[in-house]
Amino acid sequence: MKLPCHEGGSVHVFREVLMATPDTILLVEDDRFFLTIEKQFLRSTPVTVLEARTAEEALASCKVQKPQLIYLSYDIPGTDGAELCRRIKTDPQMRGTAVVMVCDAKRQEQIEKSRSAGCDGVLTKPLDRHRFLDVARSFLAGIREVRRSCLIRVRFKAQGQPLTAKGLDISRGGVFLDTSVPLPAGEVLEMELQLSHFPEQGPWVSCHGIIAWLNQRDKMFKPTHPIGFGVKFTGMPAESAGPLVQFLKTVGRDRSGTGGN
Repeated sequence: MKLPCHEGGSVHVFREVLMATPDTILLVEDDRFFLTIEKQFLRSTPVTVLEARTAEEALASCKVQKPQLIYLSYDIPGTDGAELCRRIKTDPQMRGTAVVMVCDAKRQEQIEKSRSAGCDGVLTKPLDRHRFLDVARSFLAGIREVRRSCLIRVRFKAQGQPLTAKGLDISRGGVFLDTSVPLPAGEVLEMELQLSHFPEQGPWVSCHGIIAWLNQRDKMFKPTHPIGFGVKFTGMPAESAGPLVQFLKTVGRDRSGTGGN
């Protein structure tokens, strides 16, 4: 599988990796706060999550449980993350495992040492949920958060124009909009979602998104969906994320597939 190259922001993926199934992710992190955040990011994804707090635990897990992807903190007891990465990448049995280093954004030397150690990607703290999951999707084909069927009101602004649509499928990563408004993939949207089951009147929350794919009359990306487009959330304030999580608990699980996420 040839991986896309991410350059920019705090994400850098720069190696081609072949992955196997089932999807298992190992989180190597000594700081309980960051470990909890990473586990929370992966909570709705269909993967097995393993934990390790030291280099020894991580190596044992790699040899026995054989994860496909490792998020490896640079600061771990026993050795630094770059050295552990080097040991994994020089071991014939483990070198096919994708290793994404998690470094301090203010410590450029950590990023440079991680790259020299042969890691497959770099993330920097503070962690961004969308970038964290984008990296996982790059290495583990098919990772996707559970999409839930819904019917909500959506107001959005594109090219300076206020517009409305119906949201049909939603997750923490995106939403599908049922609309005939002709907008291109890549269009950035300012959005407001009414998080209630139509025709109920619930709270409105604000967020930003980008059109990830199109369902057009002459080219149906998702034949089971109406005309419209899938939107990937790119900016979800904390005051919006909380209500969205609560709303998702009230809607039913839909068939596998995707809205914008």
